[in-house]
Amino acid sequence: MNHKFAQYFFPGVLIVCLFVGIHANLIQGSRLLMLLLSALVLIAAHFIAPQLNKLSRRHFAYLLGGGLLLMLVGQIWSLSAMPVTVYHDPFRVLAQADQLAAGNHVWTSTYFWRYANNVPLAYLLSLWLRLGTVVGLSTNAAIHLLSLLTLDGFIILLLHTVYAMSRRNSVTFAAFAFAALTPFAYTYYLQVFYSDLPTMFVLLGVMNLLRHWQQSSHRQRIYRGIGLTLLTMLGYLLKPSLIVLIPALALTAIILGTHGLLKKSKLLVPAFLIVLGIGLSVPATKIIDSASDFTANDRYAFPITHWIYMGYNQGSKGKYSGKDTGALVAMHSKQARQQYDVKQLPKRLQKLGFVGIVKLWATKLSALFDVHGIQSWYNGGYRTAPKWYIQNAKLIQFWLALVYQVASIALLLALATRLLAMPMLQADGRSVVLLLSIMTALGYLAFHTLVWETEARYGQALVPLLWLAYSGLPVAETKTRRWRAVGLGAAGLALPLLFLKPTPIPPSPVVVSAQRSQMSVQYNATPTQLAPGKQFTQQVHLAASANYLSVQIHQGAHVAVTLTKAGTKQVIHLHRSHTVYKTHRQLSAGTYTIRVRNPQAQAQSVDLVTTNHYHLAAYPLQGSRNNPQTTAFVYTVMRK
Repeated sequence: MNHKFAQYFFPGVLIVCLFVGIHANLIQGSRLLMLLLSALVLIAAHFIAPQLNKLSRRHFAYLLGGGLLLMLVGQIWSLSAMPVTVYHDPFRVLAQADQLAAGNHVWTSTYFWRYANNVPLAYLLSLWLRLGTVVGLSTNAAIHLLSLLTLDGFIILLLHTVYAMSRRNSVTFAAFAFAALTPFAYTYYLQVFYSDLPTMFVLLGVMNLLRHWQQSSHRQRIYRGIGLTLLTMLGYLLKPSLIVLIPALALTAIILGTHGLLKKSKLLVPAFLIVLGIGLSVPATKIIDSASDFTANDRYAFPITHWIYMGYNQGSKGKYSGKDTGALVAMHSKQARQQYDVKQLPKRLQKLGFVGIVKLWATKLSALFDVHGIQSWYNGGYRTAPKWYIQNAKLIQFWLALVYQVASIALLLALATRLLAMPMLQADGRSVVLLLSIMTALGYLAFHTLVWETEARYGQALVPLLWLAYSGLPVAETKTRRWRAVGLGAAGLALPLLFLKPTPIPPSPVVVSAQRSQMSVQYNATPTQLAPGKQFTQQVHLAASANYLSVQIHQGAHVAVTLTKAGTKQVIHLHRSHTVYKTHRQLSAGTYTIRVRNPQAQAQSVDLVTTNHYHLAAYPLQGSRNNPQTTAFVYTVMRK
């Protein structure tokens, strides 16, 4: 491999990907405003950076410490005043973990037979919940504490690593601003515990261990080697896409080898340990399956070809496809599903054609960088929220999305300009981590663009990698390079004005209060039988007015559903619409009682959600034989 080719080809590819990411965010919503704010952020950073770099280490530590303390206060307030209703995969994992922690090792949901990769996450989470019980924490408190520890631990490690790589206060403060002054620290990663953030933490931890490897003593290498193996094993158990580390390490070793630096870099031993850690995940999975009494069931299991097949679904833009999933659910074995995918995939590729495939790749690559939806990832809105927030929710949500998009654009653009000044390769730990971060970022992008299905969340694995690359790259030293960087940045921001049409984001209703956690019928959720003449009731508090309320009952059920406001005699009758009963009446702020009564002569099915110890709503459900404190309707109250 030619030295210059190895030196500049992969950074060049990453620059192209970063500009695709910039454009992906610029075409979402208020493009001109985003352009102006991005430019202002970069200009402000240019003038503030010298002042930050003049601060002593002690004073800068005080600045960061004060900022992190304020961030923590904001996080605790968010969790207590504005808890979200978690749904889809994270809730199914949480509900199973709650059940395992209670000593109930029964796997009744077909979800885990279909997606067995989440069994280790559910089991490990159950161990944390058991520990929480020992020290007197409720399940809800234990989950919130775990989210706080993981998120804030990641942010602190990120700041430490960025400072160690750059030795510049300004770069470290930029990383702090990205995490603490945007929705990153207060929305998805704080409110919803899932595998995404732990994977980012693992990547950052692996890179830190590699950064220290060369300068470690023999004893330190033993400890760090064990840590590297266990950390990689844990990361792969939580998120198998961590497999991209292997080709990234291989390419990094090849590039170092072409420069005669492989032996000096001492990369081979930690690379072997990383591969070993991934390999050890196989027996670790079997141990977890045995400890949790989980048995795989090929009647429901999906082959890996399913995610590749979905990745080339033009209708779903390479994302999750309910239609593709439904086709496989109708089959009765894993082998039959795999044969179907293998047969249909060539037909899908042929129908797309070369041009269609390239267009789909571009669409999938753009999706990985699109961050405007971070506030709504895997949650169905707030269970409760202050009145002032609900009244201004659309404006607040607009600005929060804009802030994170601007921060992401600034990071992508700043990194792209620094990649132009990619230094000559060296064998020190910092340079090795810089190169490996670039290769791993490209590995994730290639995996989810060329092979796998994609989602916006998957692209967030790049966050620690991009910050590592940015902090490890030097500032442009000459006037020529600086002007080249400025020109590249200006072109990157201006091009969307010339060629791209903004994609309008459809307005969404404001959720006033909701409980949308459920296991879902498609995963064998069993409805509760409501006997003739009996009823279920549950209160719900509205901090602000609304004009829509729906309660999920069950397909084919015929019941009477009413809504009564506390202190009044007014009864609102909800009308049936498929599986829900709903009303579009104007609802003033206050506390209401949802009442579901069975006037029929036969028992009727009602979709109730019950957990062991996890509280789903502020008020308990009355009338069920299950634990009322952890049983709830599935309901949504909105302002449309």
